[in-house]
Amino acid sequence: MIFDETDLHQAFDEDEFYPYFQPLIELRTGQLAGFELLARWKHPRLGIILPDDFIPAVEKSGFINELTRQVLEKAFPP
Repeated sequence: MIFDETDLHQAFDEDEFYPYFQPLIELRTGQLAGFELLARWKHPRLGIILPDDFIPAVEKSGFINELTRQVLEKAFPP
């Protein structure tokens, strides 16, 4: 999928980026070792879009700091 700046502006304006927590499991014990925070885009027409499909466009457009801010604020609210 290819997204342009207009798509990204709309996604940021509509607050469509969300955090997802990926559990990290210790293979030797099978115990939870922590979490990795990942970004997902909940697109109104396309559904959940994975980072590989939108991060290059975000980086190219210079919005990576805004994406990081929005995802972190949702993951760790005050």
